Amino acid sequence: MATLIPRTFRTHRLARVLWLGGSAAVICLLLLASLVAALPMLLSTSSVQAILRQQLSKSFQRQVDWADLTLSWSGGLALKGLKLGTGPAPLLSGNVGEAIAVPRFSYVNGRVRLDLLLRIRTVAAELAPGPPAPPKPYQEPLTTIAKALQKFESLDRPLPLDLGVTVTIEPMRLQYRDPRTGRELTMDKGTVRLDLPSLADRPVTAGFRGNLTVDGKRLEALNLALELKQLVSPERRIRPARAYVSATAKLPGAMLTIDGGLKEPGGMHALLRLDLPRLTAAAGPLLAPAMPAMLGSVAIDLHARSDTTHDLHATLELTGSRIALHGGATW
Repeated sequence: MATLIPRTFRTHRLARVLWLGGSAAVICLLLLASLVAALPMLLSTSSVQAILRQQLSKSFQRQVDWADLTLSWSGGLALKGLKLGTGPAPLLSGNVGEAIAVPRFSYVNGRVRLDLLLRIRTVAAELAPGPPAPPKPYQEPLTTIAKALQKFESLDRPLPLDLGVTVTIEPMRLQYRDPRTGRELTMDKGTVRLDLPSLADRPVTAGFRGNLTVDGKRLEALNLALELKQLVSPERRIRPARAYVSATAKLPGAMLTIDGGLKEPGGMHALLRLDLPRLTAAAGPLLAPAMPAMLGSVAIDLHARSDTTHDLHATLELTGSRIALHGGATW
């Protein structure tokens, strides 16, 4: 004969199971919240940082050390005295005086927003030619360009949250030396700035500047200025093909200007001017020893736009004046 369990007993048993399950879930959430809250304190301990140093040294194939590392929810991450020991090319060694990263989450107009402040000071690095890269399989140039443009045109991603970023890196000193030729290129007093008030609604501006020295001879400064607008559509989707770009880059022997957008009525206009002797003199340490001497000037003028069917229409004009080559490799 089957034993009947009173309904009240079953109800109390179910309530007890639910109460125990809910209590366990609350305890797990509290433990998880406590762990997250204590995470900055754990990462700031000497034992955890010793493990972190060991893992980073193994990953970067060089000794990695720092004078002080602190992490907090209010102050973000603060790193002082970072040293990258001697290692394989192209990065022989490096130092960072101070790095501060402070993230902030907020809720504005019904949307999540992330603001990030990144400030890096006193960067120095010694560089050298790295091992040659393996040759890539040959692809017909026009086909490669067409595939790249098609992929660029199709980029369309939702913007999950608004993003604001401010980046300052200064001063920077990068020293590149080719041990085969003994030639040296140095960029000092370098400054990098990025200002992104709102990825969704405001233009992005960026700039770079640095003094150049080749084999002890001071050259013109390197300058780059960039403004990017309309990267995000009114529907809050990231569509790079509809962005409006305004950029100017100047370096010894070269000047590049870009203005417009592929979806703009007037399209995009890019103009590159090269003074070959000045350019090769500035880039000499980066070039192969057998590179011939080049004379003359070159100008490349590009007009491009994209239509409603995502077809690209482009006009390219290449002009040169008094171009000549002499010396270099013999066969």
